[in-house]
Amino acid sequence: HVPQGHESVRTLVPTAEDTPELRDPLHTALTDLARDNGIKGLCTFRQGGFEVLTADDGPFEVVLANIYSDVIQAEAGNLERRLAPGGWFAFSGCPLHHANTTRVALVEAGLSIEEERLLGRWMTFVGGAQ
Repeated sequence: HVPQGHESVRTLVPTAEDTPELRDPLHTALTDLARDNGIKGLCTFRQGGFEVLTADDGPFEVVLANIYSDVIQAEAGNLERRLAPGGWFAFSGCPLHHANTTRVALVEAGLSIEEERLLGRWMTFVGGAQ
């Protein structure tokens, strides 16, 4: 089950609010969406790989990632450590032919997959910490 609209949700999405050179249309749209839904102060926007996270970042109640499956596989343990108790994730960008390898990496990292969605040749995994 994926919680909907909870006011304490903090998300990590790919843009940086505090980095002026990253102010782009996507950043503006995400900031506007968060503001319009009354959660702007609860969201963190960053752009980059997992290297943009510091040791103090997290735990996150929600982790959303639309990136290559090999990155999800390599960073599954890092994602699991940063997920808050009761938190959930949605990882997309996994080509169907990498679904089994990605599924195994997520489960071995201690994440549970509650739902899998296939759209064309792309798989999305939704779940939480075990």
